[in-house]
Order: sequence, then structure tokens, then C-alpha cells
Amino acid sequence: MDPTSLSNKLKLLTLFRLVVAVVFLLATFFGIQDEIQFLSRGGRELVYGAITGLMLLCVVSAGLLERWQDDRRLLALAYVHFVGDALFATALVTLTGGVESIFTFLYSLAIINASIVLYRKGAVFLAAFNTLLLAGVAAGQMEMLGQPIHDLLGDGTTLWQREAARGLAGILPSLTVNILAFFGIAFLSSYLAEQLRSADVLAREHEADLQQLTNLHESILSSLENGLITVDSRRRVAYINLRACEMLQSTEVELLGRRVSEIFPDMGPVLENPDKAHRSHTETTIQMIGGRRTYLRWTISPLRGSDGRQVGYILLFFDITRMKEMEEEVERSERLAALGRMAANIAHEIRNPLASMSGSIQLLADSLNVDGSERRLMDIVVRETEHLNQWISEFLEYARPREVQREEVDLAELAAEVVQMLSHDERAQSVSLRHFQSGLGTLMGDRARLRQVVWNLALNAIEAVEDNGIVTVSVHGGIDHVTLQVEDNGPGISGEDAKRVFEPFFTTKAQGTGLGLATVYRNLIEHRGSIQVLPAGDSGGTKFVVTVPRTHMHGTDDLDEAIQ
Repeated sequence: MDPTSLSNKLKLLTLFRLVVAVVFLLATFFGIQDEIQFLSRGGRELVYGAITGLMLLCVVSAGLLERWQDDRRLLALAYVHFVGDALFATALVTLTGGVESIFTFLYSLAIINASIVLYRKGAVFLAAFNTLLLAGVAAGQMEMLGQPIHDLLGDGTTLWQREAARGLAGILPSLTVNILAFFGIAFLSSYLAEQLRSADVLAREHEADLQQLTNLHESILSSLENGLITVDSRRRVAYINLRACEMLQSTEVELLGRRVSEIFPDMGPVLENPDKAHRSHTETTIQMIGGRRTYLRWTISPLRGSDGRQVGYILLFFDITRMKEMEEEVERSERLAALGRMAANIAHEIRNPLASMSGSIQLLADSLNVDGSERRLMDIVVRETEHLNQWISEFLEYARPREVQREEVDLAELAAEVVQMLSHDERAQSVSLRHFQSGLGTLMGDRARLRQVVWNLALNAIEAVEDNGIVTVSVHGGIDHVTLQVEDNGPGISGEDAKRVFEPFFTTKAQGTGLGLATVYRNLIEHRGSIQVLPAGDSGGTKFVVTVPRTHMHGTDDLDEAIQ
């Protein structure tokens, strides 16, 4: 038997007994006080002793129940309880007519209590014990236990102004009926108690199975790599799994009950569309999460009740931002590669005629021996030809891959040097330059190219802000990578322009060549790094986030080797 269950039952029965004892005590003082006075001294002592004994049993039992927790002690205490109930009932029966007393129902009540707590074994035990006690009362009535007991039984009948039965013929029928009632109630109540216990055990098993299924259901939904949301008919969130909360950087309490359009503005029109309301379909939306533009792929299905009617929606979504970025990077790389090949061929074809033109002009100048304005014109042609040839050489250097010079580089130190140099540049005289560092900035890479990355990004930010603008350059060291952030509070970049800023010759500046950010992108690709263009915050501006791995570009060196 479960000790906790047995202890709880005994606590309830102790409270019930205490209430019964108090009721009888009040009755002796206010209800039958006059009748009590006619009792002999032994009768009064029996009445008050029985009530006092029952109350004392309740108090002692309450104290022991707080201390005893093992089933053997609790079982013994339960038997003491029911023996006390039987003795209390016997005392009342003795003073109220013997075997014909109306208080013989207390025996039956005690048997029912025993069947509830101890089931069949306890009920049968108490039925047999009650039989012995009631038989003793009958023996006293027939003067078989001595004159004092007989006098006490006769004295007690004055409580009800009736005469107790005398002789075997008057006592045996009542005794037989009570004994049969004891055992009948014992078997019937214990049977019902056993059935109740079996039903309770079965209910607990079903509850445990249901809880196990619920836990399994929760585990499955929580283990999904995708976000899952169920929406009711009012378009409010009824359920959201752990992954969805993580993706939205919110808690379940913050999201439950909110309208789905408040969380995902683009989903409101989709769910309101009558053409899509009753069938499954796929959608792609753009969501700002944690200040970062996020692409979400949705699978939307109707949620139906047990009767088949639609009661809401099931929204399954996952983050495809990285896939979109990779697609954009592949597309950009393909465009750059094609453009580079074409530009290299065009530049190669231009350089040969330029060389011929420059040589021809120089020969003409020497052979014709010209001077004055004609000589100056020829010098201008030669000079501009050399300038164009130099520009083409620089472009070919950009378009053709070059070998990376690998060495240990402190990106934080490079950033500090660039900020210091730009602070003395006339283009940054009206701009506030700030520099921050956290963590280790050491990595393996090409110092010149990484310096070029920092320089181009910082200079681009300086040119983007207006007077009294702020440019912040910060370096943060991670476990296996270093992050460079260049942030400004300028007018910002539109979404369409942000997709093209790393293309060669694309520029929004009047005097720009469009090679600065393209060079940054190319240098980072060679270092197996990445770059993102993000909004700087609510105040506007742009933030470039560069991530460069610490290890070698081909991934053959670990962090320890990189920083030694």
C-alpha cells in the first residue's frame, strides 16, 4: 500500500473522528445533560471516558502521522484507529439499550471506514472484532459477565427511557441481525472499495500514459528544427513550439494569445485571403528579427477539429536567410567572374592599341621635330595613354586572382592604425571616428589585403555621413572567428542598392569608381570570410559586418597554431 495514500486517508478519518467526538461532547452538555445526571458514577465515567479516549486518539494520531512515513507503522496505526472506533461504539451501545441500541450503526460506520482505508482485510477484521464486542454486550445483558456489568447495562437504558432486552430469546434476534449486517457490510463495502481502488489505479495508469504521450508530443514539437505555430479562428496564437520562440527571440508567455499579424505583419493578408484559406500552400516572407533581415519559408495548412470543420491554421516556418544569402553570393560570384573574364579580355585588347598609339606619337614627335602647341598636344596624348594603361593594369590586378601572403595578423591593431591615419585625413575632419575592441583579434591572413578591407569600409562610411557624423569601427574576437563592424549614422542604403554594393563599377557617389567595396568583397572571399550590409538602428545609417575565420584559408590550421 502506498504510504502517502494511507497517510492522507488516515488524516481525513482523524478529522472526521474528532468532529464526531466534539458533537457527542456537546450533546452530553447541552442535549442529554439531564439524562446523564441519572446515570450511576460508572455510567458517567464510561460516557466521558469514551469521548475523551476518542479525542485523545485523534490528537495522538495527528502527531504520529506527521512523524511516521513507513507503511508498517501507518498500518499498525490504522488498526489502532478502528479498534478505538469499535470500543467507542461499544461504550455508547452499552449505555443505550445494548444489542438493540440505535448506536449499533456506529459499528457499521467503522467497518465502512476500515474498508476504505484497509480494504477487505481491514473490513473483515473489524467485522469480527465488532462481533466479539457486541457478543460481550449481549453476554452482559444475560448476566453472564457479572452483576456490575449487568447493572451498568440496565442503568444506561434510562438515557432513552426504555427497558433493555432480557434473556436469550429477546437478545438473540437482534444479535444475529447485527452480526449478519457486520459481515454483509464488510464484504459489500470492501468490494466497492476494491473496485474503486482498481478504477483509481486504472485512471492513474491512463493519466500516466496520457502524460507520457503529452510529453512525447511536446518533445517532438520542441525538437523540430522548424518553427511551429497554431492559430485559432480569431488569428491568435494558440500554441508555439520552443524553436519558434528561439527564432523570434521571445518567450512563450509573450507570444501566446497575440494576433499573428502583430508578430508576422506579412502573414495577416495571407491568412485573410479567401482563395488560400481552405487549402495548404507555401509562402515566403521577409521579417526583421533582432535588427536583422530574415527570410522565412512558410507551409500553411488548415487546422480542423474532430468534426472536420476548420478551427484555425497550422503555420510551419523555417529560416532560409542563409540559403538566400548563399544564392545571392553565388549569383554575385558568377556575375563577377563573368564580368572579370570579359573585362580582362577587353583590357588586354585595349592595351595593345594603346601601346602602339603611344609609340607612334613619340616617333612622330621625334621625327617631325615639332614644338610649341603641337608638342604639348602630343605630350598630352602620351601622358593620358600612360594614365589609361596604368588604370587598366590596376583593373587587371583586381580581376585576376593573386596569391595570398599568409601571416599572423592582429585585425584589431590594423583597425586602430587605420582609424588613426584617417583621423588626420582632410576627408574626415568633420567626422567623429570611434574605435572599440573586445576579445582576441589575431588571425591568419594577408596583412595588406585586410588593411585594405578596413580602409575601404571606413573611408566609405566617412564619405557616407554628413558633417558632424559618427563612424564606429569595432573588432570582436570569437572562438573561431574575428568580427569587424563598421557603422555610420548616415542616410543608409536602400534594399535594392544593398544587393549590388559589392558589384564592380556600381556606385551611388558622383566621383566613385565602384571598385572599393568590390575589392573588399574579393579580399574577404579569398580569406573565406563573409560580409553583411545591415541597417545600423532606429536612427538610420548602415552597418557592415565582416566575419573572418581565424584559421588558414584552406582550414588546415587550428586556432592554437594561428595565434602562436
